[in-house]
Amino acid sequence: MDKAEGLHDYQLQQPETSRTEVGLIELKGHWLIQAGFKVDQSVTVRVMDKCLVLTTHTKTQSIMDDFQRLKSKEKKLIRGLIDELVN
Repeated sequence: MDKAEGLHDYQLQQPETSRTEVGLIELKGHWLIQAGFKVDQSVTVRVMDKCLVLTTHTKTQSIMDDFQRLKSKEKKLIRGLIDELVN
């Protein structure tokens, strides 16, 4: 088994400064680096019923995610600009 694999227990906490119920989970440990996460790297959190999945987030994924959030008119404009640059 890889050193990063295994169970790491954390407790859901309530931030002291929050007046409304807000969950907080702070993750730290060498196992994060061993699992392939880098300092200051973006992370994608997939939320499912009673399950969180953390994955590294590359710049390409960030750009594609941003593109998917655009309105169809904006996407069309960007595609047109890319076509002009390529052709």
